[in-house]
Amino acid sequence: MTRKHGGATGPVIAGIVAGLTSLLSSWILRHSILPTEARVLVALVPGPFFVWFIFAELRWIRTFDEFQRRVVLDSLAIAFPSAITLGVVIDALQKGGFVTTWGVGDVWPFMAILWLPSLWIASRRYPRTRVDE
Repeated sequence: MTRKHGGATGPVIAGIVAGLTSLLSSWILRHSILPTEARVLVALVPGPFFVWFIFAELRWIRTFDEFQRRVVLDSLAIAFPSAITLGVVIDALQKGGFVTTWGVGDVWPFMAILWLPSLWIASRRYPRTRVDE
């Protein structure tokens, strides 16, 4: 039995809000003078929004059938090691003195973006079979 999967509106909105709160938090921490307690609170603001994003994605993936879940799992199996590789390369470049102004906060958007080509690669692995209803 196949189920129609729900739209990705929930995860997209949650992802955008999480990303924007992270950028806003980073900007505030770089450009304002705050007491230590306030800096900690500002730094922690994006956390709940990223948790919301994770749960929104899990709810979205639960609407998939087995084939769609397999494609998503394969895409994550490509994206996760790619993101680790990117992180290791950036870390090595930092230690070598080449990208001294970058931190892990500057790299994570690229890590998230790696999932899109990984999803495309994973979806091309499996031939689509169409069952006419």
